[in-house]
Amino acid sequence: MITIARKTYFSSGIQDASTQRLYGHNFTLEAYVSGTENSTSGLVMNLTDLDRILKKVVAPLDHINISLDHPVLNKKPYSLSVLAQFLFFEIKKQLEQDPRFEVQLNRIRLSESDDIHAEVHHEKLKGKD
Repeated sequence: MITIARKTYFSSGIQDASTQRLYGHNFTLEAYVSGTENSTSGLVMNLTDLDRILKKVVAPLDHINISLDHPVLNKKPYSLSVLAQFLFFEIKKQLEQDPRFEVQLNRIRLSESDDIHAEVHHEKLKGKD
């Protein structure tokens, strides 16, 4: 098994539920996928494809107020872990929809600053698949 990773960025607003104060974050999303090397291409997965998937998943979150404007995330109080789990399953769904991708999403890491992040690992979420 070989693991490859790709990183993308997006910015979103969040409204604090208790104070109604609006603030923003510049998020960094890292996705780690594993698979075996394709004997023809020599690749586990084309990183361009992984980049396209990550950008597709974060595009609806970029430059919106997640707490008010996102049709799924606006139903829960914001937390980094809620957003990370949502992104994990959205990426996983995209990978599973394309038969070309014979990889497994191992984990994601979502950072809202240099010292605050949440990680979601596949093995910890098997009951939610």
